Amino acid sequence: MNTRPVELRATTFADAELVSSWVSSPEELLTFAGPKLHFPLDPQALLDTSLEGWQVRSLFFEGRLVGTGSFTLRDGAVHLGRLMVDPQRQGEGLGRVLVTELLEHARLHNPELARCLRATLNVASGNVAARRLYESLDFSVTGEEADHGRTWLAMTRALEPHASQSCL
Repeated sequence: MNTRPVELRATTFADAELVSSWVSSPEELLTFAGPKLHFPLDPQALLDTSLEGWQVRSLFFEGRLVGTGSFTLRDGAVHLGRLMVDPQRQGEGLGRVLVTELLEHARLHNPELARCLRATLNVASGNVAARRLYESLDFSVTGEEADHGRTWLAMTRALEPHASQSCL
C-alpha cells in the first residue's frame, strides 16, 4: 500500500477527461498546451501525445488528481511540457511538487533520460506565476520565440549527475 500522500502515475482516459474540464477557454488551452491542441480539449488528444514520444503523467495528492504534466527527451535534455495544476488547487505548492516528481520519475524510470544533465521547458512570457515557480526551481530563461501571437520563453536548469554518461 502506498503511504505517500503524493503519487505520480500514467494518465488514464478518465484522468484526461478531468484535466480537460480544467481548461475553460482557448486562451487557457494555449497557455497550458501550446498551439498543437485545440479547444475544447479532447481528452484523447492529450493522451495521443504519447505517440510523439511524450510520457503523460498525473499527479495525485491524498488520492485526488491535482495535476498533470508530460516529459520527453529533446535536444539531449529532459523536456517538460503541458504542466497544469487543478485551478482550484493552485497556490498550494502542487506545481513545485509536480515538476519535482516529473523530473525524478523521468530519470528513475527511463535509462536514456537518467543520463541527462539538464532539464528544459517552455512557458508563455505572460504566465508570471509559472515563470516564478520555474525560476524558484532553478530554471533560467535561455531563449524566446514568438508563436501564435505570444512570446514563449525557453527555460533550462542543470540536473545532478544520475549516471556517468551525458544524455544522448
